[in-house]
Amino acid sequence: MKRKTTGEWSNQDRLENFFNNRESELEPLHIRLERIQLEIVQDLSNNYGLSKAEVIRKLVREGMKQVLSDKNV
Repeated sequence: MKRKTTGEWSNQDRLENFFNNRESELEPLHIRLERIQLEIVQDLSNNYGLSKAEVIRKLVREGMKQVLSDKNV
């Protein structure tokens, strides 16, 4: 991440970027996807005032509607 003031990379930015990239490279893809899914559910829950279970039910319901509509086309 570049500093907004100078537009240049600081040493701290370079180190953070390196370690963030290394951690994501070492994290298995299925774990990374699961973490991202949980973050999305948490964000939707916070934004819409729903429980996580309600968010998941709505996502599944809408996904099923999409699948069924795709099959009819």
